[in-house]
Amino acid sequence: MSDTLCNEKKKPYTFSEDGNSCIITETRTPRYWYNYLWNENHYCAQISQTGHGRSYYLSEKADMCMMNQDDARYIYLRDEKSKECWNIGEGPLNTEVENYQCVHSIGSSRIQSSYQNIASSWQLFVPEEGYQEVWTLKIKNTGERQRHLSIFSAVSFYLEGFSYPRYYEMYRCIETDYDEKLKGVYCRSAHPFAPHKRYNAFLAASEPAYAYDGNLEAFCGTTSTITRLDASASALFQRPDIVVKGKDCTNSKAALFILGGVLQHKIVLQPGEEKELQFVFGISESLEEARAVSEKFSNSAVVEKELEKAETHYLEKYRSLTVETPDEKINHMMNNWVKKQVDFCIVGKKGVRDNLQIAVGLLNYRQETAKKEILECLRHQFRDGHGVLTWYPYDDTRYSDQPFWIIWAVCQLIKETGDFSILDLEIEWQDGGKAAVLDHVKAAVNRLLQDKGKHGLVRIYFADWNDALNVTTDEYAESVMLSHQSA
Repeated sequence: MSDTLCNEKKKPYTFSEDGNSCIITETRTPRYWYNYLWNENHYCAQISQTGHGRSYYLSEKADMCMMNQDDARYIYLRDEKSKECWNIGEGPLNTEVENYQCVHSIGSSRIQSSYQNIASSWQLFVPEEGYQEVWTLKIKNTGERQRHLSIFSAVSFYLEGFSYPRYYEMYRCIETDYDEKLKGVYCRSAHPFAPHKRYNAFLAASEPAYAYDGNLEAFCGTTSTITRLDASASALFQRPDIVVKGKDCTNSKAALFILGGVLQHKIVLQPGEEKELQFVFGISESLEEARAVSEKFSNSAVVEKELEKAETHYLEKYRSLTVETPDEKINHMMNNWVKKQVDFCIVGKKGVRDNLQIAVGLLNYRQETAKKEILECLRHQFRDGHGVLTWYPYDDTRYSDQPFWIIWAVCQLIKETGDFSILDLEIEWQDGGKAAVLDHVKAAVNRLLQDKGKHGLVRIYFADWNDALNVTTDEYAESVMLSHQSA
């Protein structure tokens, strides 16, 4: 028995005592373990236990700007004497590090490790306001000799996520350049069909770069890429030439081909000395806006204050309802993480069914947000009682279940708030005019009563809640599930 216990693999994570942080101690988890960070401006950053992940922005109309291709968000460290190189979270170079730890907290993520007497920490968070994420990099020499290091921060620039006519691919319409006031690489878009102005991206730092690259092929090398259509190269970051061959960035710029932002900083650390750099990865409407954001977050005191504000913002949102059970794991999950998951699901969602379901989940701890979402869904209900599938993008494919979710969500809203005056609010219809919330509910009830098949069950139309049914060959098909729900 003791041999079995000794041979058991150590659990790769624990929760902090307050449950606000998940502490990961193994880089090679069964799958990527992501933290999702975002703000009310709908800027979102997905952070894995190695630090990579996608960053994107969703406008009020759910027009996406996916900022980085292939989830590229990396920091490389290199000893300038030995030319050894590594990542704080091991990937993508896969050089093994010591004392690795990733702390995914409610409002931030921090990855730390040590290698060859260099201790490093990389903290990432999304400020409460704005269209950017902020990184704090701390490097400390724990050895007894002076160290010369290069730091390479690297992202790809993609800026896709909206529909446009053929031959107007985004990479044909963007270009990169280094801006001295920004202290970073700016990727400018001139796409004529972009749905809003916020399709310019940047990677900036608190200190001027020693060198940079705006062309990822120059950074990764031609043999580190795979060829795509139009001879564009999709960079692979596992062994970028500049890093692994001991070279410096080439101060390249790019238009049309594979674009990104790479900043190289060189530092010298005396024994026991620590240095700190701030980075901002974000999007903007203009270079001037990006410069202002970069300048603001170049101040470490400002960064610390904004980090505290962001973390407090998350915790305050979820503090109104807590549970205490004999199972510590359930307490940790339910008191913060499940609520955060539901809260994130509403970001960018523009569908009647999905938003109503998520809003009811939010009612326990974000009543005003839930109420706003439920009333917004009613605006996309037709006067005959059914609703659209999604309103951004607009899709009115006829599903049979929207009326049920309208009835259910309004009832849950009143049960939770005790406010019957909600029923008197005047809300627009999708097809013109407006009526009281109570009339919206009555229209939904009547729709279900009228949509009966020959067996007295609710007709299914294209599908009910199960999108995959897609009953297109039988116009008289009925839904057993929806009939049970509506009974």
